[in-house]
Amino acid sequence: MASSKAPKSRHYGGSCSLKNRLSAAVLQKNEGYSYLPKVNEASNLSPGDFTTSLTSKMDAKRKKRKQASNKKEIKKRRISLKKKKNLNERKRTFKEGPTYETQFELNMDNTENVPQIPQQIITSDSESKVFFDLETTGLGRNCDITQIAAKIGENVFQKYVIPRVDIHIEASRVTGITYSQSTNIMYVHGEKVEPISTESTVRLFRIFISFRKTYFNWSQYL
Repeated sequence: MASSKAPKSRHYGGSCSLKNRLSAAVLQKNEGYSYLPKVNEASNLSPGDFTTSLTSKMDAKRKKRKQASNKKEIKKRRISLKKKKNLNERKRTFKEGPTYETQFELNMDNTENVPQIPQQIITSDSESKVFFDLETTGLGRNCDITQIAAKIGENVFQKYVIPRVDIHIEASRVTGITYSQSTNIMYVHGEKVEPISTESTVRLFRIFISFRKTYFNWSQYL
């Protein structure tokens, strides 16, 4: 209702009329369309027969639509449209495939067609393998990282990250990670953990992978 009075495409947010437009939206919500004649009368202006007649018709249509919205058929249609909308949103979401699920290796029926990871190409003795895993807020392109875990030899890196977007309920069900934006508290399977910012996590991760000593104490860089 407010967007109909002050659409973003018209940039009313930068004009002095925004307050009046939002007030009109509040009046329409509380009083109905009959607020127009009342405002005119309060301003010592004649509302006019056409304005009075039009607002009465619009209020009657609004009342009829409100009564119809409580019917069983309308509620069913509303639920159906909501499911269709959610389905379309999921289709538009970028997904990485069925690898993002618990116990994936136990649910695989056919392992013959599983692609094999090629062997590492060693170009010098200074190289070492880095095994790492990420947990995210979901599967979309706009998702954020919630955890980084890595291992080089005997060195282990694990940090929980403060996400900038809400964690999807399906991602929380898989990872066990929940986070409250208002309290800045993160839980992993019910246990409280201390997350850090994305910038700090990336900085520590770069320090971690830059050293190849078996027992390097990288935590001193915290």
